[in-house]
Amino acid sequence: MTALLLMLILCLGLVPGMAEEETVPGPEGDWYAEWKDVTMQLTLQPDGAYSLRVPGEEKAVSGAWKEEDGFVSLSGDMETILSYDEAVLRQESLNLFFYREKPEVYVPADVKADADVSDYEGCWGTRYVMIGNAVLPAKLAGQDVRMLIEKESAAIVGTGFDRKVIPMAFENGALTAQSEGRSITLQMQEDYSLRMTVTEEGKTTVLILTYFLPESLFPDTGDEGE
Repeated sequence: MTALLLMLILCLGLVPGMAEEETVPGPEGDWYAEWKDVTMQLTLQPDGAYSLRVPGEEKAVSGAWKEEDGFVSLSGDMETILSYDEAVLRQESLNLFFYREKPEVYVPADVKADADVSDYEGCWGTRYVMIGNAVLPAKLAGQDVRMLIEKESAAIVGTGFDRKVIPMAFENGALTAQSEGRSITLQMQEDYSLRMTVTEEGKTTVLILTYFLPESLFPDTGDEGE
């Protein structure tokens, strides 16, 4: 008897129209897009409101949205139309794609406690800038600092720095210096990126630098430094 009931249940599940209909998700929810190395988050609320957040911007872009015939239109602070299917929202003119899955975001590694002064030697260029809790690509943040480190001195050029050699002291795994009213601290991270903390007039800027080839240290003039 038990076997007959089991067969009946299985058969009913296979009869067309008897199984539960699959629910097709709408565009509501969070969407993510990469733009100029920055991850933007577009949230479409069920009540018809939307918000667009960009790292480093305090205020979100907001307004209303609606879906019609495979397109999602935004109005308010930003007005645009995106083509829509279950997996992607696309802004045609900018060739911008929003996906459901949030891309990985760079998280600074821990400081390397046993760093040696030799770990710092070489050429370094800014990759990221830390602003509060946000990590921005250097180009978007307007920061372009490069340096050549040899033993306990650093030739630094770029945003806010003239081309000059700065003597540095190595202590407790870090390089430190005082230059033109600025306090500079260099710390090696566990991923062998360089964390540069600059404090001037009470304002602190944190840069993440990565190693690169020496010939690109002074790309504007072709000079390899003095």
